[in-house]
Amino acid sequence: MRVLGPPGWVAAVLFRVLLGSEGGAMAHGEVRLTTTASGHPAWLVSDHGTVRRLLTDPRLDVYHEDPAGAPRCFASGPFGPPQQWTPDAAEDHLRMRRLVGRSMSARRLAGLRPRIQEIVDGLLDDLAAAPRHADFHRLVSAPLPPLVLRELFGVPDDEGGDFDGWLHDAISDHDPDRMVRGITGLSPYVATLVRRRIAEPRGDVPTDLAAAHTEDPEHWTMERLTGAACLILLAGVGPTMDAIDDSLVRLSADADQWAAVRESPELVENAVEELLRLSAITAAGTRTPFGIPRWAGTDVTVDGTTIRKGELVLLDIHAASHDERHIAEPDRLDVHRTGKTPLIFGAGAHYCLGAPLARMQLCILFRTLIGRFPAMRLAVPAGGIRSRDPRLAVGSTGLPVAW
Repeated sequence: MRVLGPPGWVAAVLFRVLLGSEGGAMAHGEVRLTTTASGHPAWLVSDHGTVRRLLTDPRLDVYHEDPAGAPRCFASGPFGPPQQWTPDAAEDHLRMRRLVGRSMSARRLAGLRPRIQEIVDGLLDDLAAAPRHADFHRLVSAPLPPLVLRELFGVPDDEGGDFDGWLHDAISDHDPDRMVRGITGLSPYVATLVRRRIAEPRGDVPTDLAAAHTEDPEHWTMERLTGAACLILLAGVGPTMDAIDDSLVRLSADADQWAAVRESPELVENAVEELLRLSAITAAGTRTPFGIPRWAGTDVTVDGTTIRKGELVLLDIHAASHDERHIAEPDRLDVHRTGKTPLIFGAGAHYCLGAPLARMQLCILFRTLIGRFPAMRLAVPAGGIRSRDPRLAVGSTGLPVAW
């Protein structure tokens, strides 16, 4: 089974923007030729208006006529080559989005909200039972997304342990062997869930996939459906887990902003949007620039620079999210800030369909967390928290907190 490259939400988080190149920091508004970690040339685009516009430009896409020979960000893993371009690629992508969109409908997610609240309450019960110095990542951030996905996919409790393990292995981007092991376990299991739902439909994602297979088995092959399901799962675990960690670090480190949300819980939604905007962070000490990858399907002129067909474009959502011409004091956390939609979920044809579920988890968690642990703080300096991926500033391997 081939798992497609990460779109939308997962791309926006996995392809965190690392500022700086051998030529120094890139100024806003420039389109600069740079070199990726795999040694390939790429065009780095940084200002907010241009990044947002190019995210919706159909001339830039995730496809390439020669994926094996195309420039890329990294040599392996989900940072790999583009998808194979075919005459039907755009239509196939639209059909897949429609199918996944049904699985992530507003009605289904609304029905999931009470269960997410129960899961959050249970995890915070575990945190409260721990000594008043505990690892928030291990007790809350890491288990929450897999538990929510268990509900979305109808995974039985007695199969949940293996399911969670495969998920965590599959997002080990810095450990290719572990990642392959996770995908190898996850793929046949998801196929098993789909086959079960052919006989016994339920209101979950495998049921939607089973219905598509029954309706049009030649197009919706089991391999294609399994790939779609794995993409939903991968997009729903690592990025959400990382956003929780990043958001807690930022919010708990700012006593005034933490107090504002504690005293006015209705600010939680604003706070989550602001934290997502800021979570396109940089990795200290790294000099490799990258962003959300797109490949030119034809020659494109951007700010006077001609990008040739087949070349790689990196849309720098960190720089765009910190563009002072778009937002005042862009590096400052302001939970009262409104009207600044984060770019982390992408835009246009590849806007992440899982964005509402990610937002729901973050909002429920932080509203409940601040109410139950009003004095929570980091137990170590923020600079001492180690990233779970040594190449990227994504999430953490541990998040010591006290209250």
